[in-house]
Amino acid sequence: MQILIIIAMRKKNLSNFTFKRKVKKEKSKMFWSNKSKNVFRKRKKKIKINIKFNKLYLYYFILIFLVSGLLFLTLGKTFKVQNIEIIRSDEISNLNIAYNTLESIRNKSIFFVKEKEIVEKLKKYQKNLNKVEVNKDLPNTIKIKIGSTNPLFNTIIDNKKYIITSNGTLVNSEHSENLINLQIKGKTKSNNSYIIPDYKTIISQNNVKKIANIYKEIKENLLGVKINFLSYYPIEREIHFSINEGTLLIFDLTKDEKKQIKNLIVFNSENSQKIKESLIYIDLRIDKKIFYCEKENEYKCKSNLEYLYKKD
Repeated sequence: MQILIIIAMRKKNLSNFTFKRKVKKEKSKMFWSNKSKNVFRKRKKKIKINIKFNKLYLYYFILIFLVSGLLFLTLGKTFKVQNIEIIRSDEISNLNIAYNTLESIRNKSIFFVKEKEIVEKLKKYQKNLNKVEVNKDLPNTIKIKIGSTNPLFNTIIDNKKYIITSNGTLVNSEHSENLINLQIKGKTKSNNSYIIPDYKTIISQNNVKKIANIYKEIKENLLGVKINFLSYYPIEREIHFSINEGTLLIFDLTKDEKKQIKNLIVFNSENSQKIKESLIYIDLRIDKKIFYCEKENEYKCKSNLEYLYKKD
């Protein structure tokens, strides 16, 4: 009996010992598991900090690189504009004015010189320009091609020869036999002449178009009529055509020139011989009416014209 009790007690102790070992083992697992997690968290945090520092260094490097590049482009001599080459596609654009106009961009960084800036500068001092092509030839050359609007009229102001282009710009140039002779009429208080600086607008582009259209229609519809010259009155905004033996055709540029031309064509179909020989002027400015003065009243007609337009 005692032997059985001892055996039972030993089994119980053995069972308790095994249980305790299992418990201890499980606790050990839990401890190391928590410890591993803590280590992982610390490492992860450390990696994040390192990544942040690395990104920060990268940003600093990029910033320094950009600033250095910017300083090199702006202050470095390599990319500063040293050469400006300008060619023209016509004979009336002024290369000297063009070069002087762009002198301010010399020694600037070629990357910061804008095409729009060049175009605006050139057109500001030469209103006749209608084409400006700009090309940058790295590292330090800008090539430019300029072109003018078409020349239409010859004129003389203060004994100086000019050409007027299709956009109404006054260009200092020798006259061409292929262009129409146009006189600029008007006075200033200073010296009784109509003064406009070279390469500036003297006639609005709209009025130039009207004058050119009137000229074209007269040539096409009034056969045998010879156009001697034109006179432009900027204050009155009128254009006078001297034809044949000095007959004046008077047009109002503030009104529809097509209606005035139509009235002239109708009048010419009925009085073609009068227009060729015996009229001092034909006034087309009034809608649906034509006033004319014949040579038998020449003195009175010319006196009226001189009074109206204060001719010298």
